[in-house]
Amino acid sequence: MMRATFNSYFVTPLFDPSLVSRRHALVTNLLKEVVEIRELSDGYAFRCSCSDPATQRMADYILFESEHSPGLTFEIVVEADRRACWLQVRNDVMGGLPGSELRSAPC
Repeated sequence: MMRATFNSYFVTPLFDPSLVSRRHALVTNLLKEVVEIRELSDGYAFRCSCSDPATQRMADYILFESEHSPGLTFEIVVEADRRACWLQVRNDVMGGLPGSELRSAPC
């Protein structure tokens, strides 16, 4: 299940209910824009359109997790035709993630 893997292995656990709720909303909104997910050796890549709403959701997610999950790194790669961009989220601390459950359910 994506939620369990994402929360258990990928991001820093949060204990403040308002932060948990905010993270859930950000991930849910970001996943609405995702058309493809690829597992990387040390994280995941999410393919989205390069639309303003999609890029804003990526930025919102990056800002939140940068503050609350310091072991993560982020990179946005824009395809040459600008039809899509990839948000790459990597966990520098772990050096790899178990399983591929991130693909299966929203966080």
